[in-house]
Amino acid sequence: MNRYLLLSILIINISCNKEKDSNIKNKEFNKEVLNCINKNSKIYTYNLFNIYDEYIKMEKVLLKNEVLKNRSKKEYKKLFVELSMSEKNDEKYNKLYGKIKDKLKYSNMLVDPGIFQAPFMCNKINLEKYNLKTSKDFISYHLVLESIINGMAPDDHTLALKLINSTPNKGMNEIIFRAPLLAVFFGILLEIVE
Repeated sequence: MNRYLLLSILIINISCNKEKDSNIKNKEFNKEVLNCINKNSKIYTYNLFNIYDEYIKMEKVLLKNEVLKNRSKKEYKKLFVELSMSEKNDEKYNKLYGKIKDKLKYSNMLVDPGIFQAPFMCNKINLEKYNLKTSKDFISYHLVLESIINGMAPDDHTLALKLINSTPNKGMNEIIFRAPLLAVFFGILLEIVE
């Protein structure tokens, strides 16, 4: 009996330590992604703005105008589906684009290749650095990031849906996972309004 109790305690202890190690690794990952974005913001924006700050402002416009009801995967998926069905020069999205431009001082710079790719590259590099790219939470997300980095067409709605589907559920609480979605949204939006 004591042997089974000891074995159970050992298994629980190992499981808890693995979870603790995973949490530490994820915190380090998040910190490194933020550092990467800060560095890229300085390089590509000439210290004018932080890339994440612009995406946070954009998301606030989407929430305020009820284009997104909340920050869930379901809402982002709904947004991408609606975008894929919209016509060129759709009035709704032209108005939304105007509101985004009013709130974001540097919205025109978000489509610069270095700035556009920063949220994808920073996530990808750090998934690899922390050996998370093969974990069950991130394997498909990493593959989609690679596809986008290797050449996403701005109107590729399929890849946009793959990105939202592969984004870890718990990641929707973090801008590091929402910023790539917002970058794709903005790229698709520009295709509609221009």
